Amino acid sequence: MQVKRRALLSHGFIMIKLDRSSTTPISDQLVEQLRYHVASGIYKINEYLPPTRKLASQLNVSFHTVRKAYLKLVQEGILVAEKGSGYKVLARAPLTSEERLEQGATIVEEALQRLVGIGLEETDIDYLFQEQLALMDSATHDSKVVFVAPYLEIGEEFTNYISSILQVNVEYTTLNNLERKHQDADYILCRHASIQRVVDIFPRVDVLGLTLYLSPQTLDRIAHLYDRETLGLITYNKESIPHLMSEIQSSTGFSGQIFGASLEDGSSHLKQFIDQTDLVVFTPRCKRALHTFSKQEKTFTQIGHIVSQESIQAIQRLIPGL
Repeated sequence: MQVKRRALLSHGFIMIKLDRSSTTPISDQLVEQLRYHVASGIYKINEYLPPTRKLASQLNVSFHTVRKAYLKLVQEGILVAEKGSGYKVLARAPLTSEERLEQGATIVEEALQRLVGIGLEETDIDYLFQEQLALMDSATHDSKVVFVAPYLEIGEEFTNYISSILQVNVEYTTLNNLERKHQDADYILCRHASIQRVVDIFPRVDVLGLTLYLSPQTLDRIAHLYDRETLGLITYNKESIPHLMSEIQSSTGFSGQIFGASLEDGSSHLKQFIDQTDLVVFTPRCKRALHTFSKQEKTFTQIGHIVSQESIQAIQRLIPGL
């Protein structure tokens, strides 16, 4: 088990120990240790913690991870964020839930009194609160989220899918282009098999491994084919064909023939191709182009990737505000 240690604070060598093999998120480990340093008096009241980027550099983690930890301590009433100055210690020990609610109620009461005092109506106050909540939520969407795809077609498919679910903009690229692009990424999503390579390229960016699998209904139809039958696979890009063939075979055990065709060469060759198959599966990007062919008696079914619910939940935990 590897445990990385870095020294903090200019006035001393305070050790932060991060266990990167632990199931506990790095930000939670950081919160726990910083909370201890405050409670034990290592960080004094009114003392500023190291800037997020500086601490992130020392710990070799993303500054978003440090910021997430600091914000957690702000919520607990341990730190206060001062614009232009940083995060300052408010207390040596975390407040209880009741104490935090009591302090929060006082702040809200004071704010409401001031708003009423300047003549705002109840509807105006409600509007302002909703507006500020919306602005806080939109801050998350300023983060750059990138999906590293094994091939371009799955990249487009995934980003459309996950963006619609999480309501956050996701860009995509491939491993081959990662080193040349997206140096400013805040979060990188990729399949588990690609994690090590991505981390080697961007050691300070939050990287999350995802579980993606082909649609079960389509796999079930393929699995029911006899070995003497033929499967037709239609993709938009040629490079998608070998990847999907391999996934289909490993997921279904189908050992019959699989013919592949792409729309990069147009669709004039598809009629003859389809006539040679017993079942045709196609990627989402091909759906519109195959509309006229799908009216034939031949069985057509779309094949695409689904993101596991666990992966979606992991993304929501990784990116604050989702």
